[in-house]
Amino acid sequence: MSFKKRTILILVANPQNTSSLDLLPEIRNLKEAIQRSNHKERFDIKWEVAVQEKDLRRHILDIKPNIIHFCGHGTKQGLIFHDEAQKSHLLSNEFIVDLFKEFKNRLECVILNACETETLAELLVNHLNYAVGMKLEVKDKAAIAFSEGFYDTLGAGEFIEKAFNIGKNAVLGLDASGNPTGRKAIYDDYHLPENDTIPDHLIPALKSNPNPTEIKSLWLTPTEEKEAIEQLLTAIDNSHNKIKLFHSSEEITLKDQYIPIQVTLERRYKDKLENIGSYAEAEAELRKIYALKGSSEEEIKKTQEDWNKAKEKQDYIIVLADPGMGKSTLLRMEVC
Repeated sequence: MSFKKRTILILVANPQNTSSLDLLPEIRNLKEAIQRSNHKERFDIKWEVAVQEKDLRRHILDIKPNIIHFCGHGTKQGLIFHDEAQKSHLLSNEFIVDLFKEFKNRLECVILNACETETLAELLVNHLNYAVGMKLEVKDKAAIAFSEGFYDTLGAGEFIEKAFNIGKNAVLGLDASGNPTGRKAIYDDYHLPENDTIPDHLIPALKSNPNPTEIKSLWLTPTEEKEAIEQLLTAIDNSHNKIKLFHSSEEITLKDQYIPIQVTLERRYKDKLENIGSYAEAEAELRKIYALKGSSEEEIKKTQEDWNKAKEKQDYIIVLADPGMGKSTLLRMEVC
């Protein structure tokens, strides 16, 4: 069975005037989760850093992702990207939704591994099938754990819902008191509690479209391409496999009417001619050939042999016969 490849586009944005995030482990663990999976051949991973507004559009057009995974800072109003000076630039929820909805037939899921992105996820699933957002603040360690669990499961061949649940479970298994670095663009005095319980608002949220769009793939895998060509050739062959003769109202299947060919191999010793293979279905046809050669039957040695065996022995074969005797049928059988 063949499968369409799912392309994952990782977008990384950590402008200079925002807090530094530990993004490389998330990217590394994400890629390792896919590459170690039993179905790694079903995925293609691309990642881009220091993403600007124009890059977002161009990467979607060029890479044609099925899943977009954003790593960076977020706010309730939108995502923080880079400007031309590598400083922070807010891309509003409205802008992102308006862009992403144009690719709803291909873009299956968006993972927003950034703070306060639940609102954006809710807006996206009005057009896309799935979006994952964060309710309030997300810590680096939690973002990394979620990504690892999510892509472990996706790489195992499971669906988005189960991948999300396993990713969420990975977050629940963390030590909540450690790793204070968060992914908010503007920080307040919020700190994790001094215990080992992950608060609900730190758990990622999955949003799903109740009326999902059928996802279309632009490209075929090599196996699918081969199968498509074989189906086309079969269809062409079937469309030319029947003929209708004047004396019958029913069509005749050519392959059913085909008779194995016997070939007459000849050598005329008097003039030392090279071997000539001729195809004939009647003794009268042989006599015509002899007459054309200016010789009698006694001067020619004849042997009957199967066509396939004759082909192996002869470098060149001339096929001679009257119209309608089967020369074209023979050639058609040879090229099939």
